[in-house]
Amino acid sequence: MSNGTNLSDEQITDVVKYKRKRPDRTDALTPQYQAGDMSRMITNAVELANMGPVNMHDPAQVEQRVMDCLKYMIEHDMKPTVESMALAFNTNRTTLWRWREGVETNIPEASRNAIKKGYNIMNQLLTQTMADGKINPVAAIFLLKNNHNYKDQTDVVVTPNNPLQDMNADEARKRLIEAVPEEDEE
Repeated sequence: MSNGTNLSDEQITDVVKYKRKRPDRTDALTPQYQAGDMSRMITNAVELANMGPVNMHDPAQVEQRVMDCLKYMIEHDMKPTVESMALAFNTNRTTLWRWREGVETNIPEASRNAIKKGYNIMNQLLTQTMADGKINPVAAIFLLKNNHNYKDQTDVVVTPNNPLQDMNADEARKRLIEAVPEEDEE
């Protein structure tokens, strides 16, 4: 079949693919579950939710729950998430965040620090797995922004430089007149 060039149909297809410069994302967009993955994840979630109540006014209990949660994730080869930790505390991620940040003022500082410790451990693990190429960077960035206070932001601080601010009107007028160059009269 003639296509008006000396290229074969296969070569033309290769050129078109090259010019598009878009990777084939079929695999990336398809869930990569193996048989039994979903039942394992559900079992883990149920077991975390069944860890029992925690007295948030007892910092030792709070610290122990954080460590038990992380230990459970290690034993079951789970990626640590804020949602999993919240489940271990029988709450949601928003409430866990409120405890951590002191928005819930009735939570002792030592309990808040134990929760912060858990967050910091998860933050380190998340950034390390991203740096090691073990997690999709887009997913890691999403998690870091949503759970660990990362953000895309450039702060610009504008400081007014007003040398006349501490002068009275007469002093300011005199300085302005002195600053203006005199015109050459010829």
